[in-house]
Amino acid sequence: MEFIAIDFETANYNRDSACALGIVVVSQHQVIEKRVWMIRPPRLYIHPRFTEIHGIRVEQVRDKPTFGQLWPEISAYLDGRPVVAHNATFDIGVLKAVMNTYQITGNSFPYLCTLAMARKSWPKLQSHKLNVVAEHLGISLQHHDALEDAVAAAGIVSAICRERQIQSMGQLVDSLGVGMHNFIM
Repeated sequence: MEFIAIDFETANYNRDSACALGIVVVSQHQVIEKRVWMIRPPRLYIHPRFTEIHGIRVEQVRDKPTFGQLWPEISAYLDGRPVVAHNATFDIGVLKAVMNTYQITGNSFPYLCTLAMARKSWPKLQSHKLNVVAEHLGISLQHHDALEDAVAAAGIVSAICRERQIQSMGQLVDSLGVGMHNFIM
């Protein structure tokens, strides 16, 4: 089974304000590639509250490429392979917003939410936030670092698959009763 785990960090309350993206490629429950990009948001403003959360400052992204400039490199990872993200509504929403801002079309892929998967797999956890689930699974995590969060999301999927002896995305969806959604842009 091969899939991609993603995580965005944003600069402010605008969905298209992506300032970091982490992508992890997983094959047979092994991480085979990790990538992280710092991204110059379309409006160069990072809200102080967001800097408190992820530590990213304007100086770190001022001279970085925009999402539109990075898209050819990023799109190769997102072309048709299943994608997972913790709270996928947020990450997929950011992806749609930046693609819309930069007038990017043409990609499609199935995606799943590891938050929904964690709720089904470990219903007795006090919370299903990424850091709580990662701690439950013994996954080291520097929370709100795009690459670390993507690695943790990948680890959640792999842990569920190991526990339930799942070999495919179809089995994962069937076993947990979670929805696989389609991203089309």
